[in-house]
Amino acid sequence: MRTELQVTDSLLERLGLGPLRRESVTEHRGRWRAITGVTRQGAPVFVKHITDPAVFARAVAFERFAVTLPDLPRPRCLGWDTRESLIVFAHLRGTVDGLRAAEQGSFDVPAAAELGRILALLHGAPVAGDCPLRPAEQPHPPVALLESVTLPAFLEASGAELELLGILHGDGELAAAATRLAEEARAVAPVPCHADLRLDQLLLGAGGIWLADWDQACRTDPARDIGAFLGEWLYRSARKIGSGAAAGIADFGSTRPLVAEFWSTYRSARTGADEKLARRSVAFAGWHQIDRVLAIARSRARLHPVERAAVGIGRVALLSPADLTEAVGLCR
Repeated sequence: MRTELQVTDSLLERLGLGPLRRESVTEHRGRWRAITGVTRQGAPVFVKHITDPAVFARAVAFERFAVTLPDLPRPRCLGWDTRESLIVFAHLRGTVDGLRAAEQGSFDVPAAAELGRILALLHGAPVAGDCPLRPAEQPHPPVALLESVTLPAFLEASGAELELLGILHGDGELAAAATRLAEEARAVAPVPCHADLRLDQLLLGAGGIWLADWDQACRTDPARDIGAFLGEWLYRSARKIGSGAAAGIADFGSTRPLVAEFWSTYRSARTGADEKLARRSVAFAGWHQIDRVLAIARSRARLHPVERAAVGIGRVALLSPADLTEAVGLCR
């Protein structure tokens, strides 16, 4: 039976890149297994093993769509193997991910402006009738989660997950706001979106800023991407203070200029954005807080105060997004 590296080598050789130099290989653990390395022909590669067929199909669909956007800064896809669920990218060496850059204080206003330009390019891309990038299949936020949980999911949930679900299921106003947002988003003409935007999906360096990990890409409400970027900075504010929603939003003032420049560049580059985009983006930023806490809660026995603060900030943004657009930097 062939090993994973042998299967990977077979694909790389079919792509004309040659097998991997074993001493160059580094494994990466995340949502999907991945390796980086250099082939014997000197090509630096990033190989991702996406075992979920639906997710793999989305990743390939995006790459087929992306050939129509040659100016979209992303790691270049070199090929894939559907049977083995492998997809190969050029490895951008000398980059740092956006989360680390933010922690180091090097994610600056020009970087935010460039991301605004990139998202405007993506969201404004023309979509043909035979576009391989499909509309989102599930509502977002996932409102079913706010109504009930299946017995298997309940039995497998951590203590922190059950604690969070108890908070969410006991808050009718939050559930109504999330349901309203999902309905509004589905009524918007869908555009090409990343749909899983986080700071660690951004790569800074190697001559620019690059947006990676497109395996959730679909056509959906552009507010989902904008809200995710805004939500990352709101979540960082919650992590800093952990003392309540109002204080978290006030602390956000230190990064407001960064978001404001991102938004200004986006609006300048994409003049066709609808007038309610800012309000929906703030609401999606609110849901982003809850989504981040859900991910963290899976490995926790209890929710920490900082996570409760993030949920509180998310609630405020979901319930009153129009009141916050100016405060967070999404000025008209």
